Amino acid sequence: MYVSKFFLFLIFCLSGISVRSQTSNQFILQGRITDKSGNAISHAQVFIESLNIGTVTTASGEYILKKVPEGVYKVSVSFLGFQPISKTVKLSGIGTTQLDFTLVEESRELYEVVVEGQKETDAIEEQAFNVKSLDIKKFENTSLDINQILGQTAGVRIRETGGLGSDFNFFLNGLSGRQVKFFLDGQPLENFGSLFNLNNIPSNLVERVDIYKGAVPIQLGSDALGGAINVVTKQNIVNYLDLSYSFGSFNTHRANLSGSWRNKNSGFTLGLQSFFNFSDNDFIMRNLKTVSGGEFMTGDFKRFHDRFKSYLGNLEIGFTDVSWADRIMIGFGHGALNKDLQTSSRGSTTPDGAFAIPVAGEAFQEEKNNRYTIKYSKSDLGTKGLEAKFFLSYNTLRSKSVDTTSNRYNWQGQVTSTSGVGGEISFDKLLFRFDQNMFLGNLALQYNLNVKHQFSTNFTWNYLERQGRNIFREPDGDPFRNPNTLDKKVLGAAYQLSALENKFKVTLSGKYYALGILAREAREFQFGQFTVNDLETQRDYFGYGLAVRHSFSERISLKTSYERTYRIPEAFEIFGDGLLILSNPSIGPENSHNFNLGTQFDRDTRDDENIRAEINSFFRVVDDMIFPSQGGRFVVYENIQDILIRGIEGEVRYSSGKNLDAGINFTYQDVLNNVEFIEGTGEPNIVHRERMYNTPFFFANADVSYGISDIGKYKLKLLAYYNANYVQEFFLNYPSIATGGAKSTVPTQFLHHVGLNLSSDDDQYNLGLEIRNLTDEQAFDNFALQKPGRAFFIKLRYFITH
Repeated sequence: MYVSKFFLFLIFCLSGISVRSQTSNQFILQGRITDKSGNAISHAQVFIESLNIGTVTTASGEYILKKVPEGVYKVSVSFLGFQPISKTVKLSGIGTTQLDFTLVEESRELYEVVVEGQKETDAIEEQAFNVKSLDIKKFENTSLDINQILGQTAGVRIRETGGLGSDFNFFLNGLSGRQVKFFLDGQPLENFGSLFNLNNIPSNLVERVDIYKGAVPIQLGSDALGGAINVVTKQNIVNYLDLSYSFGSFNTHRANLSGSWRNKNSGFTLGLQSFFNFSDNDFIMRNLKTVSGGEFMTGDFKRFHDRFKSYLGNLEIGFTDVSWADRIMIGFGHGALNKDLQTSSRGSTTPDGAFAIPVAGEAFQEEKNNRYTIKYSKSDLGTKGLEAKFFLSYNTLRSKSVDTTSNRYNWQGQVTSTSGVGGEISFDKLLFRFDQNMFLGNLALQYNLNVKHQFSTNFTWNYLERQGRNIFREPDGDPFRNPNTLDKKVLGAAYQLSALENKFKVTLSGKYYALGILAREAREFQFGQFTVNDLETQRDYFGYGLAVRHSFSERISLKTSYERTYRIPEAFEIFGDGLLILSNPSIGPENSHNFNLGTQFDRDTRDDENIRAEINSFFRVVDDMIFPSQGGRFVVYENIQDILIRGIEGEVRYSSGKNLDAGINFTYQDVLNNVEFIEGTGEPNIVHRERMYNTPFFFANADVSYGISDIGKYKLKLLAYYNANYVQEFFLNYPSIATGGAKSTVPTQFLHHVGLNLSSDDDQYNLGLEIRNLTDEQAFDNFALQKPGRAFFIKLRYFITH
């Protein structure tokens, strides 16, 4: 009660300060600039010609002109790609006058928000880093999650084990798993739990996704081996409501409710982001081996015990675009996840030599997540050109894994036997409760000395405590009965030079990584026996990088970058999980030399057409890559591989300004075993410079969309689209190694997806229809683990802004 009263008092006081700061005897003209869909337009020019005064809009589209004398004035607004607009305003009688503008594009498009969004993403791609920025606005009326959208991008391959909510492995230019780090609005997601996975986040909540390939800027304060994904949520739209619901095959339901409201006078702002996901994931799996009546049989079976449910709600309150802060928000979030645990890649062999996928019928996992955040940002803090951002969060994660049954199931959902030994997935019966408390703090400063020189620094601090208990184990033998702690700090500094009228950019950066971990009673295997010890480690490392971009003309640009970087082992890789993963205190960090070289060609024609092509080559030398080493029923993470990665990717896009957009991209990568001699023996490595097993080496994507506007009396808009994904067959083992004369593979995949979007002229009402895997191909990302076949989805969306 006292806490709530304190926050109400704080809000009241801050509101009063804000109102008083904007009230004076002088006239103030303020307002907001948006497009027809209500999206904020930043850096638009606002000008009163008769007074020779003007300004530009902020990131949220707001502008303010102070000390304007009494009178009648013509106010003009202009922004590239939009028709200029002017209004007449009379200033008298009151201290503040509100004057808003809505800009109309010069060349009418089917989906106006796409054009505005491309300009924002183009600004990101003009950095010296090798970065691809995806505009998510054009996907808002589809049922796609962020993972599925990213999977259409050059250099990216996402391998899922099933349907909605399934585990996935993210590949980016030859690196995968935890070697690629994920961020939400610049904050690392590595310890926030499964609820914040990319396949949980709906497209409605996201403005854009930035994909950094190779060198990672210091603004993303974490250790990444050669790439990062930054998901940027909607923050530049105020006074809006976005409500959507989609449903489709396999009893799949996805809902989203988000919105924002701002008081124009005080700047007081409310924001809400929420989503709900549910699916039975009961798709048909074909030609499976299973046991029935004590004998093996082959058939088509409906997947069962694979239900997934998740939800998240986040409320933010604070102030935006006030004199003392661009943004200051306090957030409160709660979410939960419930997931049936079905198959894994671990299986058995039938009498005829075929692979049989194991079946689970009762195991499941639950998570509950609470999150409290503070965000603050201010430009021109104390002095012109100094920008500051501060973020602080406290997160609690409560997880429960249950694998206690003695029953054994087949793919018909029948119990074939009952055994008193072990669980369905784990080797021992398991009811494991896991608690984690985490603090995450981030401070970023950027100083723009002038148009040529920019200095920046970023500090991220991540501290967590983990404690768990398996009730099937005696308390004295439980390694996680006392809290384990992780303390990780990353400090970065960078200098950017822009010269030759912004045609030449250089960014020089350095990073310092510090890690401290304490694990009490960690389980370790040494000298043929198990031991339980307290383990503590303190480590630090330095990394550095250089990125260069040169524009030879408005059409052609060249980028190159180099980075020496580290990926510090995570807590479970060093100290195990107390169950199946054993500790290895001697494990070291993965480290990599990353090189990128690419060029881009961009051409506009007189017929309002655009052709854009880019090609990028990448080269990685990775030492001490961390791999799980299987030792019987236990796993130990070790530095067992040196890897050489080399590859090339390219993309060509064509658009006609009024209705047509099409593109194709490809990725070819060689991920090679770079170990020349077997450690400890001096013997040559027979698979030296062979492709790594279970790693795709060639994949491609294509898409085309065509739109029609002004349909019928209500001037409706229709967009039809098609996209395809191709992955070439790849081996599960090294190409030179065969078992019994046969080489197991993940077969070639070629999947097709189509859809229709119907929208009102103002984008307020939207209907989306989608068919995924149109030809009902048998789809795999991993050996023997089938993905859904043909699926139908319908999405209804209502969007309003003022």
